Amino acid sequence: MASHPVSAVRPRGPDRAARPHTVPRLADNGRVNDAGSPSPLAPLLTAEGQALLTALRDYDPGQELAVATRLRRDHPAGLVSAALTQARLRQRAVAKFGAGDAYRMYFTPNGVEQSTRASVAAHRAARFAALGVRSVADLCCGIGGDAIALARAGISVLAVDHDPFAADVARANAEALGLAPLIEVRRADVTEVGTSSHDAVFVDPARRAGRPGEGGGRRAAVAGSSTRRRTHRRCPGPWARRAQRASRHSRSRQVSRTRRSPGTPRPSGSPTTGT
Repeated sequence: MASHPVSAVRPRGPDRAARPHTVPRLADNGRVNDAGSPSPLAPLLTAEGQALLTALRDYDPGQELAVATRLRRDHPAGLVSAALTQARLRQRAVAKFGAGDAYRMYFTPNGVEQSTRASVAAHRAARFAALGVRSVADLCCGIGGDAIALARAGISVLAVDHDPFAADVARANAEALGLAPLIEVRRADVTEVGTSSHDAVFVDPARRAGRPGEGGGRRAAVAGSSTRRRTHRRCPGPWARRAQRASRHSRSRQVSRTRRSPGTPRPSGSPTTGT
């Protein structure tokens, strides 16, 4: 892929003069169907998996051992375990998403903890819509909570996450809620996804550590305060610089929104709709 250099300036350190460096300009990518190898979520999407989830909607987690023992007489142990885990996560997610959505959606442990409350996501989506935004690149989308709210506001969304399980869950949620026509989910490093064809860029990276496959977590250090460092796996690399680059290459430079961990500096020169 050809790249075109964009001039930028490194931050000035105490003993170092500012000097220019080159940031490759991201090319715009076409629509990609990247649902690759079978996902750990796949068994739950079968008729048998759906029946188990329906049966477990109101189960008591305190009776999980007895419930699991009974279900394993008629269903594969792996499917039963996955269904019980998802049922617990759905019960926890009701507080954020409401029962109507939570019992149709799919979650990861980190996704339940870190996803945006539905009312907050709807408020932000309404602000984008009020600004005339018709398409948004949602970088570090996680389980897709913000993408769902944006789509319900009539906005077309490219939802990107580096974690394959999180991307699978986001895709399943878009389909479960009937929003798949408006939400394209892509598993990728956000710095490798072109955003020039979108009106706005939204960035909300993970904020706490997690194990691979949990739909969250961190790997690479994020530029922050000297006493607090944040790291990200879903959005690898120095977050502030990558968020700045993403917003720079959106088609409309008037609208970009980033959500930052405490101690993370705001990318200079990037207008936002909020903090």
